[in-house]
Formats: sequence, structure tokens, C-alpha cells
Amino acid sequence: MSAPEFHVISGYLDVLASLPWRCYARPHRCLAAARQCLDAHHAGLEECKQRVIEHVAMSRLQSRPSGTVLLLVSPPGTGKTSLAAAVADAMGRPLCRIALGGVSDPAELRGHRRTYVGAMPGRIIEAVQAAGCRDPVVLLDEIDKTGAPGAGRSLGRGSSAVCAALLELLDPEQAASFKDAFLALPFDLSQCTFIATANDTASIPLPLLDRCEVVRLPPYSLADKARIAREKLLPKLLREHALPEGAVVLEAHAAASLVRGWTREAGVRGLRRLLSRACRYQVMRLAEAEDARRGLSEASSSAGRIRPAAPTSAAPGPDTAAASLLLASEADLTGVFGAPPFPAPATRQQRLPAGVANGLAWSSFGGSTLLIEALVLPHEQLPSHPARSPAAARVGTVIVSGSAGPVLREAVHAATSWLRANWGEVAGLFGNPLASPPLAGHDLHVHLPRAAVPKDGPSAGVPTVAAIASALTGVPLRQGVAASGEVSLRGMLLAVGGIREKLAAAKAAGISAVVIPAGNRGDIAGLPADERSGIRVVPAATLIEALKALTQRPPQPVAAQGSRSDDSSSAATAPPPQQWTRASRL
Repeated sequence: MSAPEFHVISGYLDVLASLPWRCYARPHRCLAAARQCLDAHHAGLEECKQRVIEHVAMSRLQSRPSGTVLLLVSPPGTGKTSLAAAVADAMGRPLCRIALGGVSDPAELRGHRRTYVGAMPGRIIEAVQAAGCRDPVVLLDEIDKTGAPGAGRSLGRGSSAVCAALLELLDPEQAASFKDAFLALPFDLSQCTFIATANDTASIPLPLLDRCEVVRLPPYSLADKARIAREKLLPKLLREHALPEGAVVLEAHAAASLVRGWTREAGVRGLRRLLSRACRYQVMRLAEAEDARRGLSEASSSAGRIRPAAPTSAAPGPDTAAASLLLASEADLTGVFGAPPFPAPATRQQRLPAGVANGLAWSSFGGSTLLIEALVLPHEQLPSHPARSPAAARVGTVIVSGSAGPVLREAVHAATSWLRANWGEVAGLFGNPLASPPLAGHDLHVHLPRAAVPKDGPSAGVPTVAAIASALTGVPLRQGVAASGEVSLRGMLLAVGGIREKLAAAKAAGISAVVIPAGNRGDIAGLPADERSGIRVVPAATLIEALKALTQRPPQPVAAQGSRSDDSSSAATAPPPQQWTRASRL
């Protein structure tokens, strides 16, 4: 036997001998201890914790539990990776992390054949080998970023080979005989608990997504972020910066102001950077106080010589004014972090004129308020736009601006068509039955401010109808009321997504009432009491009901012009909330 063959066979036998062929962890973890472990790692996320507790209970009842594939989906910075570590700790099993971001070679997962020089097992076998048991918790991090960028849901492009390897790995039946190319022997991985993380399921192939149990982590609410900042992040950062307990004090009101005015994210990474900045600021204050106590001068420092002097009684020390940094008000926060980059929204500072409605949007960074403006223009006052046909010149034109996506543009056109068909009743609701209907000798311009931010989604239908009707009648909408919902040509309101995030944004903006589709009642019922308090939710099944809640005048009985299609008896069941991939989802 030659020397190269000897080393190959010797390394192969070493790998075989080091694998845990019959070793299982499976410790008996008390459910109360598991729940306490999850609460110690994360605040909130009750639904996700409940699912983990159910899995821990099932693992206790079954002698050889089958593998479970959990897919944690949430925006960046919401704690998916740390939650997986908490799951492993709660189950009493080792955690093996495999980063899949940018992996395009399936050999990194399945290993290389021994015929190649420098062949070695894949990451899966290496992770199990390092864990020392056959049932570890394997974290497949960033599973939506495997392969080439833009691979999408197709298995025929970019990441097809990597996804094929994951299909075998995440299927419990096939994982029972997983064959690594280096081992060339089947190895049972069905006892492993696989946890995958992703920011968006749109880029995960459907066959791979079908093998996972999707667990969506909602963005943290304002109250959750404030509590995490005070109870989790700040104590940890104080230890990292070698500061004693109490060196930086963050009051509850200041924590809420910090989250609201200095961060705009779904997670807490930006909040952690701000608190780290406060700790560095306090370290600098303590160092300056120590220098003053020792009597150091700028001249001696610039000369590179340190001449310690006797401390004077008038010099402040670390145990005096600089010993603690108190953040109790917005003025204290401004002194440390500067002016807030996200001041209070305009809906709290001014009254809305006619033709402006409060809309709600959501994205991976959470919810936000959005003004929708409508303007009625005669034909000669229309801004520059593509040439109209003769028929369009007689009827009028609808212009949509503000980086609106195709779905949002269709929602605006559907809202305009419904208004034209039901204008008589709508004009009566606004107290101006003599107002001219839409597109009768004039043009409509619908604009969404913050034009640099792309926007898309169907839920702008309700506020668009209200803004156009307000512009045509000259009657402002009720102050402090926002709306969200998709509209149909029959005047029905269809359910939309992001209700929790939208309500949180409405509360932060000082909005007192929100009109939502009746199909989203289940989303409201599942919210915690603290998120529902302080804001009135008005479910509406039809556009007429929504406009009654948005108008500030009592309705007047006026005969409807044209055909009406808002009969509630013919309402179809609203579809489930839809997901959109633009920066702001309406």
C-alpha cells in the first residue's frame, strides 16, 4: 500500500470511528425548566415558544422521535439564530450551526469522494461528528440565500444542486439513510431536529418549503423593544464594556422614546448599537473624570509624557457626577445620540386638508403610516404626462405617482371605478351631493409622499377611495383615523396582511382609530391586550361602512346614481392575507 493510499484510508477510518453511531442525547427536560430557559433568552414571541414547548413534550413521550424541520421566518435582527440556540438549550441538546448563505456547491453538504485529493466529509456529517450524538439540533442558517443570487423558486437555476441536497436532508424518510459522498455509507439523521432560518419565503423553492413547518416570528412591538433594551441588552452591554451595574440607567419612558425616535427596524440590532454608543459615551466620561482627578494636562498629553499629579478635592471623580449616566427624558437622549432621525409623524402634528387620507403600510422593518394625497385638476392644468387618446380626453385621466408598484396602481384604478359607479351615495356621505363625479371633465392625480421609497400592495384601496372622495367634495376626512384594506369592484373589503405592524405604527403616530376589513378580525383577536389598548379598531365589510367611519359628517339619505354592488348578502369569503416583496407593503 502506498503512502497516499494509507493516509486516505487512515483518515476515512478515523471519521468512521468518531461518528456517534449509537449515541443519543435525549435528556429528560422538565417543561417548566424549558419554558424558563426560553423566557430567559427572549422576551415575547409567545406563539413560537409554545410551539417549542410542544416539541419538547413530544420528544419526552416518544422513545425515538422523528426528525422535525422548523423554518423560522422573520425580518433581520429579530433573533432567529438566538432562538434556535434557546431551543437547543431548552431541549438539552447540542447545537450545530451550518451557514448556508452563498453556498452553491452541493459537495459542501454531501462531502467529496475519497478519490479526490484532500477529500473530506460534508458539513452535515462534520456537525454531527462535533456534536457527539445522533440527535443534535442542527441550525441551517439563511436557507433562503443558498446558491446564486436571484435563483428564486425554480429548481432549474442557480441553487438546484444545493436544494436537491437539502430536499434529501430535510425529508425524515430519506434522512434515515443519508449517504455522504465521503463515507459512502448510510447514516441515520432522522433523529436530528433541523431548524432553518430565512428572511423571506419567496426565494425558497416550493418543494423545499413544503418539507418545513413555517414558524413566523412577528416583529417586536414598541413595548417589547423597550423591555428588551432595559432588561436584556443594556445589562449585557454593561458587562461587555467593563462597566458596573447602574453605570447607565435607562428609564422606561426614555426607552420607549429611544425606540420610537431613533430606530426604525423590526429587530433590535439598531437599538443595540445605540445602547453600545451610550456605554462608550459613559466610558469616555469616566476616563475624562479619572484624568481630571489625576491632574493630567493637555500639554503633557501632547508631549507624550504622563506626569501624575496629586488629586485635588475639587476635581470630580468616577464616584461623583460621572459615575452614572441617567437617560430619563428625550432631552437626555438628544444629548447623547443627537436629534432623533425619525421625528413624530405629520399625522400627529397637523390637521389633514381635503383630499388627504391616512394609510398604513408595512415592510420588513415594521409598520409605518402613509399619507395618500388626491388632487382634482382640469384638463389644461394637468402636469406633463403621456398623450391621451380622444376617448381618454373626454373621460379624464388618473395619474399615480410616488414609486407605486403595479398592484398599487391597479388598486387605485379599482377605487376610481367603484367611486364612479356609486358616486351618488358617496357624495351624500360627505355632505355634498352636488359634487361632480370622478373623471367628469377633470383629471385625478393620486400621489404617495416619500417617493424614493418603493410601495406596492392592494391595501391602499380604502384610503384611496376616501382621499379621492374628499378631494371631489372638498370635505376633509375625520382627523385621527386611518384605514387599510383591499377593495373590489363590488365594494367589498378583502383581508390584507401586516395588521399587527400597522396597528403599532398607528399608535405611534397618535392615530385613535383604524378601519380594517372584517376578514382581519382574527388578526385583532390574537393580539396581546397591551397592543390593542389605546386605539379603536373598526371592522368594515363594505366600502360604505368604511367611509361612514372615515367621514366626519353624519350620512345624508341621497339616492345612489348608477348600479350598486355592495350588497353584504353576496359577500364572498375574503382570501387570506397576501405577502408583497416591495420595500413598503400596503
